[in-house]
Amino acid sequence: LNTIDDMAETRNAVVSKIREQTNTKQTMLELEDQNKRNRIEISKLQVSVLAKKDAVKKDSKSGGESKSGEDDDQASRKPARDKADRRRRKAKKEMQALKKAIHQNVEKKEELKEVMKSQAESIQEGEAKLVSLMAQVDSKTQEASDANSMAKKFK
Repeated sequence: LNTIDDMAETRNAVVSKIREQTNTKQTMLELEDQNKRNRIEISKLQVSVLAKKDAVKKDSKSGGESKSGEDDDQASRKPARDKADRRRRKAKKEMQALKKAIHQNVEKKEELKEVMKSQAESIQEGEAKLVSLMAQVDSKTQEASDANSMAKKFK
């Protein structure tokens, strides 16, 4: 009876480790997905910065011809350039934050790979123990069957 209890306990431990491993895999997939979304967001920010930069360049090239008009145009375009610069700086900060998050996710994923290796080893050990316990139960069952056969012969 003790072997059967050991089998049940070992089975529960193996199932628990398999569930943990499944959760770890899920977390890794979520990190990968988040990194893909972050990379997409970085690309969007880069495109946005380039588009706004081009718009400011085009606007500055389409200025007036006269010298007195240029000074007025330059002065009127300064707030637009300042606003574009602020947007660009903000976008760069956002990109830096996203890159940092990607880096942290990659590091976390590497840590989780190590956790998964440990979980896999633990699962293999548990499976080996289950096989051993099942062999013991099989052996004891065979012994009991043989003893029962012998007892019938002597009756």
